[in-house]
Amino acid sequence: MASLTTFHGNADFVRMLVNAQVEFLVVGGLAVVFHKCRDPQKVDDLDLLLNPSVENAQRFVNVLSSPNLKKLYNLEELQPLPSVPQLARPNLDIPLKFDQMFCMDVLTPPDEVNFSGLFSRSECALLNGSIPVRVISRSDLVEMKRRAVRILMEDKKKHEDDLRCLEIV
Repeated sequence: MASLTTFHGNADFVRMLVNAQVEFLVVGGLAVVFHKCRDPQKVDDLDLLLNPSVENAQRFVNVLSSPNLKKLYNLEELQPLPSVPQLARPNLDIPLKFDQMFCMDVLTPPDEVNFSGLFSRSECALLNGSIPVRVISRSDLVEMKRRAVRILMEDKKKHEDDLRCLEIV
């Protein structure tokens, strides 16, 4: 099974998500690395595509507000926390960046994209050698990158480079 590496704090958080049965896919730069189209040293965060169901959003919020997370990072509170209604809607992009402890973006798919379909086509990997995760398929990542090239101005060249490689390989 392929292995991916992320910052230690990201891995600890993902382990908590897995243990809480939160449904998500690894997308973005780390997924591009998984599909052998980017140098792992050029990935500075972790992007997770969250299943936007209300039940899954609740599990995610429970992890964010759990005493275990606060204890792990020696925190009083994580504020502001996204709400379940926020997470249970399409086209969401919430940055979760907490004082170098972890650095990630939590996304939900656009309205026209079915998370269950993405999940069924995804591939298995191990994060930091021991955390089982699902990674978006190459074909679905190509579609995601095409969308990013069309609508995003920020990091457009990076998305274009990723897309060229993903379409060739």
